[in-house]
Amino acid sequence: MWVLAGQADGSIALPLGYGRTAAGRVGDGVGVDAYRLRTADAPGFGGGLDVTPAGRTHRLVQTQEHWAVEGRPLVREATLAEFRDRPEFAKEPDAELRLESLWKERDYDSGHQWGMAIDLNACIGCNACVIAC
Repeated sequence: MWVLAGQADGSIALPLGYGRTAAGRVGDGVGVDAYRLRTADAPGFGGGLDVTPAGRTHRLVQTQEHWAVEGRPLVREATLAEFRDRPEFAKEPDAELRLESLWKERDYDSGHQWGMAIDLNACIGCNACVIAC
């Protein structure tokens, strides 16, 4: 068992397709074939499952957080000259986030100033706000 944020209470997810039997020299015998737990009358969903601790542990590798960007700039960029000067700049901690616009920057200090407020408690997913925007 591996408890993950976002999994519904009282439910279990079982990834299928990771038991390798004919993947060649590198892949044979890798993973566990969970398809053997499925039945013909319930190939996608099942109920009434009992889970019992096995009394042992196994080291797991995961990539769910691999692309997390909390606390990191989304993009790090440099000119070709800056890259040639410091080719490892993107690996430096807390690199300066400097995004350059593809369009001419506009001055919004005068004229009409528009905004939109949306009550997310009333949202029904109709996308009218997207159309209005």
